Amino acid sequence: LQRQQKNAVNNRLRLLRYCKPDVKLMLNCDHPSVDAYYKGNPQNWAALIDVTTKYFQDAGYEVVSVAPFNEPDYTATGQGNINDFYNICVELRKNSRFDNIRLCGGNTLNCDQAYPWYNTLKEYLDEGNTHQLAGSFNNFAFFFSTVRKDGKHATDDEMHNVMEAMVGLEYGLQTGIWWGAAEYARGEFCKASHGERLGYAEHRDNWTAASV
Repeated sequence: LQRQQKNAVNNRLRLLRYCKPDVKLMLNCDHPSVDAYYKGNPQNWAALIDVTTKYFQDAGYEVVSVAPFNEPDYTATGQGNINDFYNICVELRKNSRFDNIRLCGGNTLNCDQAYPWYNTLKEYLDEGNTHQLAGSFNNFAFFFSTVRKDGKHATDDEMHNVMEAMVGLEYGLQTGIWWGAAEYARGEFCKASHGERLGYAEHRDNWTAASV
């Protein structure tokens, strides 16, 4: 890792001290820019993911999932295309460090793009992941139910509101990470979800849902 990369990781380690000691980590791409060293070079991407994972492991944390790209359907991020993502996964599968760490994809911004990315990559994926910043309710629900039917782990690692969590859970979501602040309503929903869900309703045209 270069000095700037180490500084970024060390800042994450500083923030992790606010969490419980046994918190489990899911690593995703969070880049200010993409150096030419990585573009079209899956071996270099895989090496970066490897040494970053090792850095967190050496600090005492369990890494349960890694994702090569974040929101790659938003091409302005400059990470690469679906073939680049696929080739990085191929490289990671050669590394025994990731034998017990899930490979996660396609991590799309638009849930309408989630299934096409996931379906292309799923030979090498253990985990299907999407966000909901664009796309239809139908495809958001369809994605999680499809991932679970395939026997893979269903994730939304960038939930923007409680409704996304309610809908995700209804259709098979297993892991969710809030984007932004740990708001009161989000915390209350998490505590309530340790009980039994008694009822659920949705209005897909309005992107709304409710649960008891």
